[in-house]
Amino acid sequence: MVFATVHRPPFADTPELRGFSIDLMRAIGEDIGRDIVVEPQDLFGQILTKVKTGDVDGAIANISITTEREREMDFTQPIFGSGIKIMIPNEGSGASTFAALFTWDIALIVINGLALWFFERRVQTYFDEPAREALFPSF
Repeated sequence: MVFATVHRPPFADTPELRGFSIDLMRAIGEDIGRDIVVEPQDLFGQILTKVKTGDVDGAIANISITTEREREMDFTQPIFGSGIKIMIPNEGSGASTFAALFTWDIALIVINGLALWFFERRVQTYFDEPAREALFPSF
């Protein structure tokens, strides 16, 4: 089976053809008794095109699953979730969690995310969801 990937360490380090995604696909291949060939591409768009045209059997990479992409092809369940992480000084530094989270910088990020959702929901189907469901993707 032939799978396309794109250079994005630690998921896929294409010069050496190793990394989390490539190792996972090879382990799946061993489990189902199939040889896995990995074809590195330069851009995510190229690996998606290779799948659409049938030039490869699939793609393995840290690919964002969007509404538009789901309309055109099938995806597995996500194998990696990055989530949002916030780092603040530890106790004893004089900074409170409240003060660290509610700054003008954070307020501007939230306002920008809301504005993006508000204006883009009319033209981008990806954001055409109620605010509660589309707020996170807006960031």
